[in-house]
Amino acid sequence: MFSGIIDAVKNRDIPTLARLEQECFAFPWSRASLRSIVNVPRIVFVAAREAAGEKPVGYAAMETVLDEGYVYNVAVTAAARRQGVGRALMEHLIAEGRQGVVLYQPGGARLQCAGDRPV
Repeated sequence: MFSGIIDAVKNRDIPTLARLEQECFAFPWSRASLRSIVNVPRIVFVAAREAAGEKPVGYAAMETVLDEGYVYNVAVTAAARRQGVGRALMEHLIAEGRQGVVLYQPGGARLQCAGDRPV
C-alpha cells in the first residue's frame, strides 16, 4: 500500500514526468505537452511522491468537461510498481469524481458516477 502523498504537479516536476513518459509509453507526451496542462483549471494533474518535496514516482492526468472526466494517463516508475501507487492515483481521481464528475477510462468503461446519475 502506498503511504506517500499525492499533490498537484508543479513545473519543476516536468523533466521527471517526461522521463517517466519515455519509460512507460510507446508514444510518450513531450515536455511541452506535459507543461501545457499544468495549472489548467479543468485538468486534474497530480503526482505521487514518497514524501513532500520529493520527485514524483508516478502521476495521473484527467480532464473534466461538464460532468464527465477523461483519464489521459496514469504512469508509475518501474521501481515503484506493485506498491499501490497506481491505485492511489486512481483513487485520487475517483475522489475528484465524487465532486460531480463521471469518470471514463480511454476504452470508454465508466469508473465512477457521482451525484444523481446512475452507475
